[in-house]
Amino acid sequence: MRLSVDGTLYLCLGQDDKIELRSLLRAGISDEELKAVLTDAIALKPEKHEFKDKPDQVVRLMSMTGG
Repeated sequence: MRLSVDGTLYLCLGQDDKIELRSLLRAGISDEELKAVLTDAIALKPEKHEFKDKPDQVVRLMSMTGG
């Protein structure tokens, strides 16, 4: 997982899934609500990567993501 400077939480380099945290934080999300969002996000991550077997699976390079 990577947190970018604009508040986007990227869940995996091999997926398009992401969570926009900035808008939630600016809206005043509680600590418990934030914890639930992060827990749900972690549950979306794949169990393992298959980058060696499926090199096309890389959606973005780590240098593009930042964090």
